[in-house]
Amino acid sequence: MTALFHDIPGPVRLPQQRIDKLAAHYGDQFAHKHHMVRYLHDFVSPPSGRWIFKSNGKSGTSTALAFLFWAEFGVPLTTSLIEADNAHEDNLPHRLTNLNVFRFVHQRSDVNWLPGYLSEATYLATVRHPVTRLVSAFNYLCRSHELSISQFAGDRVRLSALTGFDWNTHAGTTEGFTRFLDYIDYGLTNNTSLLVESHWAPQFNTIRPDILAPTLIGKCEDFGSFFRQLADRFDLPRDHAAAFAEKPRNVGTYQGRDATQDYVADPGTRNRIRDLYAKDFEAFGYDL
Repeated sequence: MTALFHDIPGPVRLPQQRIDKLAAHYGDQFAHKHHMVRYLHDFVSPPSGRWIFKSNGKSGTSTALAFLFWAEFGVPLTTSLIEADNAHEDNLPHRLTNLNVFRFVHQRSDVNWLPGYLSEATYLATVRHPVTRLVSAFNYLCRSHELSISQFAGDRVRLSALTGFDWNTHAGTTEGFTRFLDYIDYGLTNNTSLLVESHWAPQFNTIRPDILAPTLIGKCEDFGSFFRQLADRFDLPRDHAAAFAEKPRNVGTYQGRDATQDYVADPGTRNRIRDLYAKDFEAFGYDL
């Protein structure tokens, strides 16, 4: 009988000996070892091992994890969690790993060789249109400033140092969004040793379909279809599955912002996003 919950936790971080062995396996597919480590750290799994889920920031992951909780245990996730130092308005789905309900794959004591386990699993991921995802990420960053919390504090400071971003005047504005793109551009092209925050890093870099192609990818814009496919795969009622798409979790608002369309009204801004996120547009079938 499969245990309902996980066994004794494994290491929080991959030991250096395992990192070196994994780096030899993956060769030059990552610019730095710590890029590889983050990639391997972000796979969530249930005790049953029926699936693995790649956490990809600002792509409906809260809703997807709540769905997977229901798929795994047959009951909805009805409790919530608000953390004082987190701009997320309900972070519980992302804490299921901390709460010993789900677990990151690298922490599972029954997984000896990560590449082998990952290649045999049902790999699930979610994505979002690069433009709306970037707007959401910028608003999320501005929300962290508004709350004066430590989340993204390093990025807020580096954004100012690099671009002259003034948090008194640029937060929630089109000018601020342009400087945000400058910051991302710098991180992607000039400083590969510093990881770009996963909430606005290219989704291709997080999911890496060139290394391991997902079994199913759910688009935020069509979660109903994604959840119905999962319902069929896991023998669950389709109508109940579709309800998750109709009432997504964590649909927060940031009241100090320009209208979304104002951020990207300029064709040059949209073209710049297209260039910075070219792999996302191509790999996940989005157009500008």
